[in-house]
Amino acid sequence: MSRGIFWAILLSSIFGLLALSFLVLIPIILESPAALPWLERRASSAMGRPVLIQGPVRIGLMPRIQIQVSGIRVLAPEGFPEKELLRVDSALLEASIGQLLKDPLRPRSITIRGLTLAMQGDGQGRFGWPQAQLRTPRAPKTQESGSPDHLSLPLSFPGILLGTRLEILDASMLRVDRSGGTHLEIRALDFQLGDPSPDGFQAVSLKGDIRGRSISVQGKLRPDPEGGHGAGEKVSVQLESQLGGNLRATVAGELQTKKGTPGARLRLELEPFSPRSLLPALGLHREGAFPSGWSQVSLWAELVVSPGLLEIPQAELRADQSLFRLSMALRMEPKARVELNLETESLDLDRYFPTPPTPRRRRNSSESGSHEPLKQPSETPAVHKLLGIQWEGSAKIHRLALRGQQLEDVRIFYRFLDRVLYVDDIRINLEGGELWGSGSVEFLGSSPHVHLDLNTRHVQVGPLLEKLARTKFLDGTMQSNWSLDGPWEGDLDRAGQTWQGEADVVLSNGAINGVDLGQLVRSLGLASKEQVARAEARTAFSTLVAHVALAGGSVRVSKASMHARELRILAAGQANLVDKSLDFRLEPELGQQERGEDTAALVVPIWVHGSFSHPKFRADLAGIRKKGEGKLHLTLPSPRELKETLRNFLKGR
Repeated sequence: MSRGIFWAILLSSIFGLLALSFLVLIPIILESPAALPWLERRASSAMGRPVLIQGPVRIGLMPRIQIQVSGIRVLAPEGFPEKELLRVDSALLEASIGQLLKDPLRPRSITIRGLTLAMQGDGQGRFGWPQAQLRTPRAPKTQESGSPDHLSLPLSFPGILLGTRLEILDASMLRVDRSGGTHLEIRALDFQLGDPSPDGFQAVSLKGDIRGRSISVQGKLRPDPEGGHGAGEKVSVQLESQLGGNLRATVAGELQTKKGTPGARLRLELEPFSPRSLLPALGLHREGAFPSGWSQVSLWAELVVSPGLLEIPQAELRADQSLFRLSMALRMEPKARVELNLETESLDLDRYFPTPPTPRRRRNSSESGSHEPLKQPSETPAVHKLLGIQWEGSAKIHRLALRGQQLEDVRIFYRFLDRVLYVDDIRINLEGGELWGSGSVEFLGSSPHVHLDLNTRHVQVGPLLEKLARTKFLDGTMQSNWSLDGPWEGDLDRAGQTWQGEADVVLSNGAINGVDLGQLVRSLGLASKEQVARAEARTAFSTLVAHVALAGGSVRVSKASMHARELRILAAGQANLVDKSLDFRLEPELGQQERGEDTAALVVPIWVHGSFSHPKFRADLAGIRKKGEGKLHLTLPSPRELKETLRNFLKGR
């Protein structure tokens, strides 16, 4: 044997003996109690927070590597409602030596039992662990206190686990609120990721309980063969889930597990379900919530997920007979912000927001329109979270039903910031014309506060009043400018009783229905009697100009003028929106026009009272006067003599 071969055999034997000794000594060293502080320091450094190992450590090397650790505890900072952020009763890792040498990040299998994870919310829909300064687990007196100002998830994107059999048994997840304590969100959770099959797929199974509702997920995952292994691979996803026996969903798409840029592109489909049974499972218990009016809902959506961003390029939500098309983007940094654009062919708000009963009038109250204020429902945590998010976008509704009124081509551009909804632009096709304007809704007090600046053009006021106020008293084409302000208590009738505002209104080519004012002032036989509105009677006019004020449940007209062919009428008074009553004084000027100039006229005041649907008219004989002069102090022993006086006056004109 040559000397070279001898030394080669000798060195190989020595290194083999050293390697064998190393493999034998490693379990002995790491399993000894003296190694625990070193293991805890290494784990704490990796986790970025204190870690305790309260159970034994077992390591086996033959025939395969097995590492079992029990009693793992990740300590929470002082002031946190829970003592531990993470608790694991036992964790077992298995791998072959060859597999670890090939890919040390992919063990053959991982089994975790008795896992409890506590995470804190930041009020914007995100959860994670509060940042804390690292301290030595054996020296708890150095704990840091105070609320964290940032949240970071405890685990990175789990793409590295594909190709590994993973079992998590009897797990629980806790949601922690520093002010409200701890809430158990998910319990009895079992998760399994099976061995890869010949076609490359791994079966996925998840079962658990969310707020008393069972959840199950079945499906499979497969790394993209073209994506390679380790960081940078893509994963095909096919999942089916069920929540509480009411909600079934399928998810298919692709996960991107590239290090530093994880993300997903998925297609989500929800089978028809009833929101009425699902809302309590999500913590939305508020009676009369808008979605609770839907009996059947289904959804499909395309989702694009990346760090800090959720995009829905297109989606369709079908609720009963309504179809909503929408797109959305949710950005989490630096603050939660949602861009939502919605379009639907038809929406019936009367179905989802029925008119509540009329509020009771206050006793011994002389104020017109006064009523007992509504008791506003308390703000639920879910609603509070929604109000803390910044929203912006648009909505387009081709046909909108509201209080029996059919609105067409409703277009809204909005922003929601700091609990204030800004309507930057609203446009509605309304009764042959258009309504447009802007406004805001403040959600700062016990009830929302609304401010609106609206304009109308070419709107037919007759059909509008018939549907909103159930009266046919007035017709015409309306141009107007409105400024309105007041609390929103859930109904237009209450808004009319509590809002304030003013408007300038111009009606053209219209008519007052139910009375012929020209005939009324000419016929003294009728002048002394109260006249009920007649369907066939009407007073046509070319223009009507009025300044209107809304306050205390009444619409007050301080000055209005109307021009007809034979009459010019001045008017003032009010309409009570609570009891739907009228109280107006009309002053028709009866006269002639010569060469475009008004001649002297006789003013015959008329009182208008009664209800919106049945107005009554009565001439004020004591107030008859010549235009520009005082009252005509007529001694009228009989209607015949008064009729003769008026006839002589008209002959002189």
